[in-house]
Amino acid sequence: MPNLPISTLPAAAALAGTEPLPTVQGGVTVRTTAQDVADLAPPLDIGALPAAAALTGAEPLAVDQGGTTVQTTAQDVADLAPPLDIGALPAAAALTGAEPLAVEQGGITVQTTAQDVADLAGAATPTSETHAIFRSGTWYCAIHSTVANVNASADLFVATPIYFGRPVSLDDIAVVVTAGVGGTSVLAGLYDDNDGRPDNLVAQCTGALSTAASVVVTGSFAAPYVTSAGLYWLALLFSGAPGIRGWPANGDNSLASIIGAPGLYAISNGAAWAGFSGVATFAGGLPASFGAVTDFVGTIPAGLIKVA
Repeated sequence: MPNLPISTLPAAAALAGTEPLPTVQGGVTVRTTAQDVADLAPPLDIGALPAAAALTGAEPLAVDQGGTTVQTTAQDVADLAPPLDIGALPAAAALTGAEPLAVEQGGITVQTTAQDVADLAGAATPTSETHAIFRSGTWYCAIHSTVANVNASADLFVATPIYFGRPVSLDDIAVVVTAGVGGTSVLAGLYDDNDGRPDNLVAQCTGALSTAASVVVTGSFAAPYVTSAGLYWLALLFSGAPGIRGWPANGDNSLASIIGAPGLYAISNGAAWAGFSGVATFAGGLPASFGAVTDFVGTIPAGLIKVA
């Protein structure tokens, strides 16, 4: 094919269709003519294309199977996977759980049913009533056999542990005030655990609880908090020095029975620790992260928590 200046090319009307034309066949460029190409694939005006209603479904159709393109027809594909209008799908209430379901096991897709999967994974949503230990409307605290009264102090920030063997829905915290002091309050919240230490604040009572009078004061979360199974920490942050019911740290009710003892002093001295203290100010509120902890030796002010 000689190179021709654009000005010397014949007008489109003068082309006979037999002029040489390069085309690609199987990755190889070969010479053909415009007429040959037209004979192989005659162009159709859009108006000359058959209407969708005129298609029979038997027109050749290329589909991919396992990485190989094979020829089938639209009708064959429809027979294998008939399309359904959304209105024709069965209502959820009509599903039995026995419908075939493809799931992956060890990298292999196998057929099972929704009911089998539910049986293996446990379909029931746990509620407080289904827990073997924790009952709805009941108050719980750390494992302690005795109680004692202790005076708090301004900005005292302490946490005591409580373990949940199952997910539990919690909603309220209570503090027993044994000697009220006018104008004092306490902030109460729940922290999750990180390696036996209080970590992140996950729930807190809305507003401070007054410790001005010698009564049991309670506060509620904005919404019930559902725990995971594991250790949590009930935290209190005081504004002043009221008398509070707490847990004495001796012998069988120390943290040694829950998260272990860091040394034999817990046994040899007969006065272990019953919780941790942290650094915070009442004015600053409960911190989002508990931060560094210090062993709290002696009777620690403590609270109780209620299952929703």
